[in-house]
Amino acid sequence: MSRVVCIGEGLLVLRGYDDSSLEHATLLARCVGGAECNVALALADLGLDVSWLSRVGEDSFGRLLLTQMRRGGVDVSAVVRDPERPTGLYFKDRVEGRSSMRYHRAGSAATALDAALIESSPALGGVDLVHVSGITVGVVEDPSAVVDALLRRRDAEGWELSVDLNWRPVLWGSRDPEPLLRLLRGADLVLAGADEAGVAFGAEDADAVVDMLGGRPTVVLKDDAHRACVRRPGGGHVEVPALTVQVVETIGAGDGFAAGFLAARLSGEPDAVCLRMGHLQAALTLATEADQASAAAAPLRALLRGATEEVWAGTRVGPDGVEVPEGARA
Repeated sequence: MSRVVCIGEGLLVLRGYDDSSLEHATLLARCVGGAECNVALALADLGLDVSWLSRVGEDSFGRLLLTQMRRGGVDVSAVVRDPERPTGLYFKDRVEGRSSMRYHRAGSAATALDAALIESSPALGGVDLVHVSGITVGVVEDPSAVVDALLRRRDAEGWELSVDLNWRPVLWGSRDPEPLLRLLRGADLVLAGADEAGVAFGAEDADAVVDMLGGRPTVVLKDDAHRACVRRPGGGHVEVPALTVQVVETIGAGDGFAAGFLAARLSGEPDAVCLRMGHLQAALTLATEADQASAAAAPLRALLRGATEEVWAGTRVGPDGVEVPEGARA
């Protein structure tokens, strides 16, 4: 079984119960949030051996995060509990079917995630893949030192480094995003939206993104036409359309895509299948209110893995599940 470590910020998410706005809610629902937590939970649900490396406050929110991650099948033994800093949280406000987020993460335990933790953690020994996002690089106090430590540890240990761009302009403000660009260029796999790469670094198209990243990483790009492609160093190119989805909530869909893609990649699947599995997990996440969605059952994943293009194009995903064209399950 492949071993994966997800490094990054964990957040407690609070939202109005029954999808009500925070202004009018009298009860709040709670769940786990944070890009790397979302990926870790989805990977664990897909059957991988997953650990989470981070820092949380020695408070009730931190204890709840650890409990929820354990229940989701994620090893949290490497997480540091900080007695001085709080656990971060965000509020999800739903108004007229659209969500907005209010983050409370300044000075949180996760912002103190540093190079020393990455250099010393035994969790990063003997793993197959480490996954991190641009959000974590943006929230830590010394992003340059964290990036240097990640690249050094990868080179020493030999695992694959996966980075999801997850560009958030508010996290960088007037700071130079050079450490993030350096991490992307040093990664083995980069996942990004073509639009966010353009906003972050001025890349006008897929070719410009690949050129900007310097030739080392395999690049997975998602675009506004609801397609995703894999661009390999040396020129390999595979593209797969997304599934048709009845969208309930968009938050977490990119993390779902990352998890589906990574799980298939670690199983040795070809790029086209990795893209399909990414699309499937993203679609399931889009069809639920939470930031994560349960994985499709193994027989359904196997069916869609080898489905014809017609069956793939005719598959629909919604709150009630996945519907494949009649006769496709025969």
